[in-house]
Order: sequence, then structure tokens, then C-alpha cells
Amino acid sequence: MGRKTSAAAAAARPSSWILSPGSDLLLFVGTPILILPAVLLLDGSWGTEALYLFVASFGALGHHLPGMMRAYGDKALFQRFKARFLFAPIFLLATCIPLAFHQKSVLILVVYFWGMWHGFMQMHGFARIYDAKWKSFAPRTVALDRAVGLFGFAGALVFSDPRINMLLDNWYRAGGPLVQPELIGTMRWIFGGVFTAVLLAYVVNAWQCQRRGAPQSPVKHLLLATTIGFFWVANVVIASPLLAVVLFEIFHDVQYLTIVWLFNRKRAQAADVGAFTKFLFRRSTGLVALYVGLVFAYGGFNLLQELVLKPPVHTIMAGVLAASGLLHFYYDGFIWKVKEKSTREALGLEGGVDAGGPKNRLPAWSLHGLRWAVFVVPVLAFAVAAAPQAREEDELVLALAESLPESAEVQRNRAIALYQRDELDDAIVAGRRAAELFEDPQKRNKARADLAAMLYQSALDELASFDREQAGELLREAAALRPTLADEAHAEGLSLAKQSGQVGEATRRFEAAVLLDPSHVDARLDLAISAARAKRYDLAQEHAEEAARLAPNDPRPADLLQRLARVR
Repeated sequence: MGRKTSAAAAAARPSSWILSPGSDLLLFVGTPILILPAVLLLDGSWGTEALYLFVASFGALGHHLPGMMRAYGDKALFQRFKARFLFAPIFLLATCIPLAFHQKSVLILVVYFWGMWHGFMQMHGFARIYDAKWKSFAPRTVALDRAVGLFGFAGALVFSDPRINMLLDNWYRAGGPLVQPELIGTMRWIFGGVFTAVLLAYVVNAWQCQRRGAPQSPVKHLLLATTIGFFWVANVVIASPLLAVVLFEIFHDVQYLTIVWLFNRKRAQAADVGAFTKFLFRRSTGLVALYVGLVFAYGGFNLLQELVLKPPVHTIMAGVLAASGLLHFYYDGFIWKVKEKSTREALGLEGGVDAGGPKNRLPAWSLHGLRWAVFVVPVLAFAVAAAPQAREEDELVLALAESLPESAEVQRNRAIALYQRDELDDAIVAGRRAAELFEDPQKRNKARADLAAMLYQSALDELASFDREQAGELLREAAALRPTLADEAHAEGLSLAKQSGQVGEATRRFEAAVLLDPSHVDARLDLAISAARAKRYDLAQEHAEEAARLAPNDPRPADLLQRLARVR
């Protein structure tokens, strides 16, 4: 009897999938398994920047369009939120375009953080759909799903050095105060601990629900694991920030475009939608192609802005595209609510609550506006107040280096910035640190080459002060990093010797070449000749004699010694 009851319950339960097992795994849940190798292969042939431009245009920007179609093509929805759909675009355009001119970094930070929230909430929406199919509605489950997603996404950002670097870069460009490295370390401990605790609570709750006979959707568990795991891989494991955006953006866009098509295809059968929605979302392979084509066409505005437009039109367009992104995030926050009955019906789900809520004395749009003012007003106030404190490029690099002492790339940038400011002692310290921190052999070699150049320049300054001992120490360290430095210094000296008024500079290069390679006969001879021209006859005599000792069969040292004897 028990088996029959269980079988009947299983048969009565709706499908666990939105489409089918294969389609859901391909488009919603297991997509990262396909994306990662495909993107890495394309990255090798296209290059990261070209791949990023393509995805940022036809994916990131292009997928804003389906939400706009829903907002302005569904008559019932438009009437319900008419004030928002009319006022929000005007407000965001009026805000984003000035920010693009005067506080671009503030705009970048707002778009980035809201975009991460948007990505997290899309995952949470899919989790709610899959749980709804298993009739799992417990408030604790919903809260833990949300907490796991939120701290999973936030934790990946906090533990990602490239992401922290990018965020601090824009924070300092905007004029934000210095962030101490201890704060970053503390945040990592906090987010790591909270995420671990929340994940444990999630597992315990899932086990308890299973024991009570009210299990959660196994597809939801898989979705959360693949999405959060993929977000960590993209942001923490992948070194390139651009490639990280490409990876997760493709996953996000495939999910979004598919679920919106499915939703609108069912919604198009209702009487209270517009003619455009009824036309586009009919059952037709050709209309699917048109849908994708419209998305790509909208994404083409990003290519126009990046490749064609020039300032100030380029900057205006950047503000318009930022406004498009923020509108997309904003609209998606209320037009796809899974708890509402109308949304659930279009997704093939049962239950839900009626749209709208209890009536208030004030209009709904005014209360909504007051809530958003709590977020918008401080951001705009910061943008205005911090603008005068925006840092110059070298100050920005030094501020980042103070906040991120363990970042190899940042320390290398700090060394270069100090070198350009002729602060050689500090530049060398930073250069040594960068060379130690790099794990990638190619980047480590570049850092070592930079450090060698700094040590070499510092040695030249010591030679100008006649401190050959200190110069020798610096040059020996430089030679260990760059074995060809002696020949390079000699070549520099020869080039300078041909220029009027550069005898002293040429002499220092030849002297550096000799300190780097005491057996370098040509460098000693050229040093002797250059020193004689500068009337430093003792130095000329010393190196001519040493050249004669090193090359007894070479007639040039003897000839030089004879000439020196005549002029002294």
C-alpha cells in the first residue's frame, strides 16, 4: 500500500523541469560546463578584448531588450506600472549622462554592483521556479536560498584580487577615501565565515525538509551549485577580469533570453497584451530568429559607441548605455516576480498571490519613489562631494598599492609610477616586491626586467656622485636579473658619445658596462676614450691599462696609451 501511495504521489507531482531534463541542463543549469571550454578556445583564437567586446555588445547590452519588450509591450503590465515606465528612463538618462562626463567611476561602480545583484537575483528566481514545481514554499528555505546566493556572490568578489583591484581603482578615481589593507583582510574573514555558516544551515535545512517529507527540488540544488561555483571560477580562478565577465555574462544571457521567450510565448495568448507581443512571441522558428536578431541589433549600439563615435558623442552614448543597463536591472526587479499569480501562470506554475498589494493613502508611485530615494540620494551626494578629491593617475596607483600590498600587478604599477617620479629608492623596493609576488613566469620576467632598469638607473645616479661601490652593488643585482645589461649599457654609451654635450652621460654608461662585466674590453676602451674627452685622465689611464692586460694581442689599448701619454 505504501509503495502504491508513493508511486501515486510521484505521478501526481508536476515535472521537476521548466522545459525538459536535457533542455534545462543545457540552457539553465549545466550551461557552465559547455561555456568554459568554448570561451577558453575562442579566447585563444579571437583574443580576450575582441571576445569581451562581442559579448558586452550582443550579450550584456543586447539582452536588455527583452525586458523592455515586456515592460512596454504588455498592456496590462504597462498600465499597472505606468508612472515607473515613463519616469524612470527620463530620470536615469538625466543622471547617467552627466555622470559619464564628470564622475564616470561612480557610474561604473553603481552599474557593477547593481549588475551583480541582478545576476544573483536571476539565480534566485530560477531557484524559486524549481522549488515551486516541488511545492516547496517554506519561508526558511526561501531565506536560506537567498542568503547562500547573496554571500556566495559577494564572497567571490571579496576573494577576487582582480575584482577588488577594479573596484578600488574606480573608488579612488571617484575621490573615495583610502581603504586600508586590514579592512580587506577583515572582510574576507567575515564573508568567508558567514558563507560557510549559511551553507551549513542550507544543507541542514534541506536534510530536515527531506526527513519531514517536504523535499526541496534537487534541480534547484544543482542550479545553485553550478551558478555559484561558476561565479567563483570566473572571478577568483580566472586571472583576467575581462574573461571573467565574458564567462558569466554568457551564462546569464542564455538563461535570461530563454526564460523570457518562454514566458512571453505563453503570455502572448492572453487578451491584455499588446499587438507586438502577440506577433513576436507566436510559435514560429522564424520569429525565434527575429527575436535573437532584434537582441543583436540592440547590442550593436555598444559597437557603435566603442568603435565609431568620438567625444563628446561617445561619452553621451556611454551614459545612454549605462542608463539602459540600470533600467534593465530596475525593471527586472518587479516585472518578473515569481510569487505573483500572473507570473506563475505564464511559467506553468500553480498558486501565487494576486498582483498589487494593500491600498495606501499615498499613491503607490510616491512610496516607491521615496524608497528608491534612500539609495539614489546618497550616491548622487557622494558623486558631487567626492569629485574634487578625484586622484591623478600616479596618486591613484600609489593609493591602490597601499590598499593592496599583496597584489603583484599593483606593486609593479607602483614601482613604475615611483620610477617615473624619480623616486628611485622607493621604486626599487616596490619592484623587488612585485618580482617576488608574481607567480606567472612571463609576468615575473617583465617585473624583473623593470626592476633591472630601475637598479641600473639608480647605479648611474651613484656614478654621477662618484660612489662606485654603491653603484657596483646595484649593478650586480641588476645583472642577475638581466644578463645582457652590460652590452646594453655599452650600446647606450656609444649612442650618447655621438651626441654633442653627452660626454658625461656616455662615460657613466661605459663605466656601468665595465662594472657589470669587468672583462668587457670594448667597454673599457670606450670608457678610457670618453673619460679622456672629459679630461678625466686618471680614469682613462686606468681602463686603458686594464684593457691592455685583458687583451695583450689587441693593438688598440697600446695605441690609446700612447695618445694619453702625449696629452697628459
